[in-house]
Amino acid sequence: MMNIAVILMAITFANSGIGLLDQADQLREKGESLKSIQLYDEAIVEAVHHHNNSMLIGALTGRLLAWKHLFYKTHDRTYALLVKKEAEAMTKIAEEKGLKERHLFHYLSATADNLLQDYPSAEKELKLAVEHYPLNNAEKGDWVAHLGEALYLNGKKKEGIETTLKGIEIIQSHAEGVDPFLIHVWLSGAYLRLATLLKTDNLQESKSYLEKAKKIIQSDDRLVIRKQQLEELESTP
Repeated sequence: MMNIAVILMAITFANSGIGLLDQADQLREKGESLKSIQLYDEAIVEAVHHHNNSMLIGALTGRLLAWKHLFYKTHDRTYALLVKKEAEAMTKIAEEKGLKERHLFHYLSATADNLLQDYPSAEKELKLAVEHYPLNNAEKGDWVAHLGEALYLNGKKKEGIETTLKGIEIIQSHAEGVDPFLIHVWLSGAYLRLATLLKTDNLQESKSYLEKAKKIIQSDDRLVIRKQQLEELESTP
């Protein structure tokens, strides 16, 4: 029979680990990127020490997203390079530990490629991410919508818009039972990307998608990052 002290230690670790990740995620979505990175670092050390691969991947992914948010806020290429290095490190860690989240690593690599304007690679990685995604759910719709952006930026504009709209449809059709905050994040992000992509090519459609994004963002005070992105897009000539 397992020693009670060992059981209690395991429970304490699980609670503290989950707590760290939850706190870090909340700080990240509030726009407090630096504080979230500090907590993700703590979570990574805890996860490595206790051989908790699930927590490790969660913390590494969260830290990568925090770097991405800093890039969006500052447009400093340094943060895009940090996103790229995080994605590369995660892929190597996965290979060494035999982790199976292949779809996630393709998606995160594509995220870095997109920030660095390597759109052919972003398209390739996102196609692999969608192909290997194990479920047909709302999150997959978000990934499909991101693929649409990569296609558009890689010169396949018509296919890009159609793919993004398909992603939005998937999100909406699988929204039941999913945290409304996530649905709002995914839908508002997709509409903002459409508004940005079409701003030069079709201003009327761009404004239409911008209004859809604004309606969602204004309905949820938790969408701090999206609000910043909306304000930036509206202030750009």
